[in-house]
Amino acid sequence: MVAAAGRYDAWRLPSKMMFMGRWLRYSGLYPSYQVRLGHRDRFRFKKVGHGQREDLAPERVGTLTEPYRHYSFSKGLSDWVDKHNRYASAEAREAVRLLATGGGLDWAGLLAREPTRRRRAAGVVIALQWVVLWVCAMPWLNQRLTGWLEAEYPPVALEATPVAEVAVVLGGAVGMVGDPPTENLSGSSDRVLRAARLYRAGKVDRVLAVGGSQPWLGNPVPEAEAMRDLLVEWGVPAERVLTETASWNTWENARNAAAIIRAQGWTRVLLVTSATHMRRAVAAFRAAGIEVIPSATDYAVVGPQPLDVLDFMPDVAALDGVSFALRELLGRAYYQLLAWVGG
Repeated sequence: MVAAAGRYDAWRLPSKMMFMGRWLRYSGLYPSYQVRLGHRDRFRFKKVGHGQREDLAPERVGTLTEPYRHYSFSKGLSDWVDKHNRYASAEAREAVRLLATGGGLDWAGLLAREPTRRRRAAGVVIALQWVVLWVCAMPWLNQRLTGWLEAEYPPVALEATPVAEVAVVLGGAVGMVGDPPTENLSGSSDRVLRAARLYRAGKVDRVLAVGGSQPWLGNPVPEAEAMRDLLVEWGVPAERVLTETASWNTWENARNAAAIIRAQGWTRVLLVTSATHMRRAVAAFRAAGIEVIPSATDYAVVGPQPLDVLDFMPDVAALDGVSFALRELLGRAYYQLLAWVGG
């Protein structure tokens, strides 16, 4: 260190976090290097976030491998918790400021050999992840994103639904799990209920349940068969239900159902699926040569709601809704990329 005094103005070194006289070996991201020693005439700090950072060129900072002991809990646990709450808030404000000015994303720093730069770059990325997670978990975003996807196909009452020859109900609504298989309804099971009600209302003479098995998801029984059993339980005669059990996605749903529709000679077809999914499903059937009459269901947003402070607080159900909406948007883009549907 003395020999290198002319080359360096300061030194970074790892710290051992101590608690009640013992080293917390797996705490503090050891060995996390920080600048702690420097020449009193050449070493300067600058204010950043909750504390200070060295105001030196990287080549003027040396590295020492011998750690120093850091007694972070010397004032008690309550003081430690309060201090780090302040630190976290200050770091978050600093990360947001850097992102807003375009100076916070040091992607190259994540792979830098210099440990201090790597740690700081990771801190900004982690802060950004928290911001994105918070926004995606807000009910406000879920309501607007889901409502936008559903708006193209508003609810239509049963009595206002046109008469057709068949209702095609798409999978993603019910599965069979366990041994012996037991029904497992999802939030999209409204699709099956809508198809049963269409039949009971005299709007269709047949129901075509579409959906294959997905063993890797724990569904050994083809979903169309599970939907058929549910339709029968809800009042549709078994002889009035047809099944398609080989399809795994919306495009295959449309292609395989189209073959059955042509074989049966049906010309008026009601398509039953979730409102958020309807646009992609209609486009897939059109690409397969079948024009359908949408009969959407499974609505998550019912009209505009007054804003509340809780609309901006993270919520698990809202995060699930945003995830579903984003998957649907990605599905639309993917289908267009593969030219499975029109633009």
